[in-house]
Amino acid sequence: MSRLCNTIWGTLLAGGLLLAPVAAKAVDFKVKGAFDVSFETSNVLPRGVDGRDTFGAIERIRMQLDAAASENVSGS
Repeated sequence: MSRLCNTIWGTLLAGGLLLAPVAAKAVDFKVKGAFDVSFETSNVLPRGVDGRDTFGAIERIRMQLDAAASENVSGS
């Protein structure tokens, strides 16, 4: 079993070393996003300990990462 694992890892390593110069290309990364903050106060909704807290704050982070290898090949 150990010999089989060594053979598999050796084959994968050799293939990676042979294909690495061919597959190396520049990739442009673009990051987009938004950071939203919202506050609310209410005397109707039960909040906090025993429903005595009437203030609430909510934060949301949205992020999108685009990777483009060329103008025809891109992904997000």
